Amino acid sequence: MASQQTSNDVRDRYNITDDHQGQTASDILELQPPTDCEHTTGLDALIVVLRRIYTATMFGPRGLAQVDWVKEAEEENPILKHAWHVMGDNNEERLAANKARADLIATLGTEMNAGVASFKDLCTSPLMNKTFWSQVHLSLFWPTLYLPSGKVVRQSPEDRATTNLIHLNREHNPDLTLQQAIYSQFDVEKVGSQEVIRRPKYPLIIRVLLRTKNVSPENRLEFEDIRQFLLPQWIEAEDEQGRFLDEDEPQRYTIIAVVRMRPDMTAVRETPGDESMDEEHQNDTVRTYAQNGPNIIAAYEDGELMPPYWSVGDLRPYPLEYMLFYMRKPGEVMDDPTGLPEHAQPPNFNMVIWENANQALDPLVAELRKKPQSAEGHGPDGERADVEIESSASETLAAKRGHESKETNPTSHAAQGGRGERTRVPQPPQELMFQRAWSSRGKE
Repeated sequence: MASQQTSNDVRDRYNITDDHQGQTASDILELQPPTDCEHTTGLDALIVVLRRIYTATMFGPRGLAQVDWVKEAEEENPILKHAWHVMGDNNEERLAANKARADLIATLGTEMNAGVASFKDLCTSPLMNKTFWSQVHLSLFWPTLYLPSGKVVRQSPEDRATTNLIHLNREHNPDLTLQQAIYSQFDVEKVGSQEVIRRPKYPLIIRVLLRTKNVSPENRLEFEDIRQFLLPQWIEAEDEQGRFLDEDEPQRYTIIAVVRMRPDMTAVRETPGDESMDEEHQNDTVRTYAQNGPNIIAAYEDGELMPPYWSVGDLRPYPLEYMLFYMRKPGEVMDDPTGLPEHAQPPNFNMVIWENANQALDPLVAELRKKPQSAEGHGPDGERADVEIESSASETLAAKRGHESKETNPTSHAAQGGRGERTRVPQPPQELMFQRAWSSRGKE
């Protein structure tokens, strides 16, 4: 039951710590994206991504929404609060959501210029870095340590957020794989005149910035290549030779959102023979995915924000960038997502099918309505009628979507309650002398 129907914050309408109400709220966030996005695809794509991150991390009695820094971050960053807006596609909901978006843009001010800013500029802005991406639950690393002293390297929120973003640059290195890019983050490296060690943590969400320049099918990156990866885990061990870091069981992460970011127009103009570009490629576009692989189909999709026909493997003579978002996959890996489509069939195709079916069945429905029925819905032969008459195609489609949403949104809040139970990798004391390198760390 809604606690405050006048509020447009989904948390005021549903208790997100409760399994049943939380599932309803989760469906709203995942299936009701922004509308009227023609001029605001950067901001709207960020909202869609945040809503998917929320459904992956915030729900349940021990969800991230209960942590103090989340509440403080919303006070400082209105984008985070706006992502909880109910939204919808009827006139009243659209007007309310559009007004809330306009108010948000005004609040953020001319410096951020959120009404026309790109997704990349907004997502990696100092405001988002400080309030969200630098937070401890989203940190890719345990505190970075100087070697051999083991003292902690002090980092600003901006530095932490920037370091947490993994780069997969296939324009400069066409053979680089996602798994190789992941492994390359964790090592001993030089910072000035000193060595530091970066050790993998176990964050709720991991971001990857993918840059491609696919000029031929031979170096094309397929969606399967970036669907999931294994995050290495290290543990502190000791033997007769002293203490060292050893490899523990890696943790699987699976993709939950992809944003195709608007390209650098200077690079496009400098590309020989490609002076023009499709209009849709001038926008930021977004897709989301369930944790077991399927593309989540929203109840409605804005054509500017969620066009159907694009891929991370698109062949372009100019660079394209994608921001990829991954969540850690809890429990045993029961489902193999291999072969699931990058983009599922758009719902408007289903609407055409239902409309055609309705038109074909109209004469039969009219005949059934003319036949006398016995009491309690039984047919003339005494058997209960098997035909259920829908009042419109839209009701049928809505029911179908409701069923699909349960299948395509398997984010179990009961399962999420189990997060945080995993034994944490112990941090070495500050005075620890790393006497030898970690072992068994193959980088295939």
